[in-house]
Amino acid sequence: MGFPLTEEQVLDTLQNPEHIDSEADPPIAQKAISERHLIRVVFAEDEDEIRIVTFYPARKSRYEPDAENEI
Repeated sequence: MGFPLTEEQVLDTLQNPEHIDSEADPPIAQKAISERHLIRVVFAEDEDEIRIVTFYPARKSRYEPDAENEI
């Protein structure tokens, strides 16, 4: 998408998500990183730890239908 993601952004998304898609298996935490983009973090959790499976930037309009109407 043309911009870097930092370890801090990934951890912040996991620790302070704006939304968690708990219907996904494994679940996905997401948080806005700009007006048009968000970061999604796929994670697995057991009683002892939380493991990050993967993470990726995405357009808000793909995961937040109202986002494309925002100015």
